[in-house]
Amino acid sequence: PDVENIIDLGCGNGILGMFAAQTFSKLTKSKKHFTFIDDSYMAIASAKENFSALAKEGVNQAYNNITAEFFSQDCLLEDQRSQWIICNPPFHDGSAIGAHIAKRMFQQSYRALETKGQLWIVANLHLNYHHQIQKIFGNQRPIFSNKKFVVIIAVKE
Repeated sequence: PDVENIIDLGCGNGILGMFAAQTFSKLTKSKKHFTFIDDSYMAIASAKENFSALAKEGVNQAYNNITAEFFSQDCLLEDQRSQWIICNPPFHDGSAIGAHIAKRMFQQSYRALETKGQLWIVANLHLNYHHQIQKIFGNQRPIFSNKKFVVIIAVKE
């Protein structure tokens, strides 16, 4: 989507946000601001380092229009707002497997998105997140899937 404010929620090493930034740097010269969020300090340090390396590789006019900030926090804060949230939600909490973290991320994403804002989820296909997303957003649609992964979009109406 043509947006200015992007959050990579549960960013890990930042791969989704970096891919989006790289894509935007090639497609548009408009300003983009990325917020990388993860509850792991190590993940945030990795995302920061990776994003910095990507920006250095692509030192050109496009990257002058992309800014980024990094937060080690547990999901979204009350005042965080965005037009687009991208997320590959974790399904492990320590050694326990479950969808409770993902569900909380979806709920918080709905709250944080502006009207017409989009949530894009990249997830393992077997997790069936589309049911939870449908309940929260009232809509969802897969835009890509293979035998292992699915990309789901939901729009805040």
